[in-house]
Amino acid sequence: MKAFFVFLLLIVSMTFSSQAQSVRLGIKAGGNLANGVGKDVQESKYRVGYHAGAVLNIGLGLLGDSVLFLQPEILYSLKGDQATATDSSINAQLVYLDVPVLLKANVGGLFFEAGPQISFLYSNKTITANGNVATNTKVDFQHPALEYGYALGFGYQDPKGFNVGWRYTHSLIPFKKFITNTTTQVTSEVQIRNSVVQFYVGYMFGNLFGRKR
Repeated sequence: MKAFFVFLLLIVSMTFSSQAQSVRLGIKAGGNLANGVGKDVQESKYRVGYHAGAVLNIGLGLLGDSVLFLQPEILYSLKGDQATATDSSINAQLVYLDVPVLLKANVGGLFFEAGPQISFLYSNKTITANGNVATNTKVDFQHPALEYGYALGFGYQDPKGFNVGWRYTHSLIPFKKFITNTTTQVTSEVQIRNSVVQFYVGYMFGNLFGRKR
């Protein structure tokens, strides 16, 4: 978490020191293919979700005109998964506010992006079926209110500002499943991390300053 804010401070400092060439506001929306990953997850099926939100694109001008950009975003994102872990099934619907801060390189319309992401848990709904687990088994979940991880992707943006892209995000902070035998009072812990593949379309509006610097 501390590293994220150090990275953000460094990028912001670079932005102001380089006198950003352009600042553009944009919107985006698309689909999510989300699942849970971890060594204790026996089987996981993708949950189809969606995301939508706003984008701020800041030209850094470090390698010439329209090459490097800083792109913070704020996205409403539906994640979760349908997994089997330690003989029970999990149907998790998790809604997050994702805030990725990406360094983006654009060459001839083709762009590549990577950077850290923090995610704020907005709501969660988890349904568990114990399957062949004994009736003396109790299952609980612990979802952290704040996660951090990384995002990387690529795509294409035309000169008018329309864009399409693919992105992969992975949380470094797991949510936890606790399985307790109510007879022996022995509890085992399963750690599951959010993993999401995203496909999206978007549009970037004109320079907020009306001209390039």
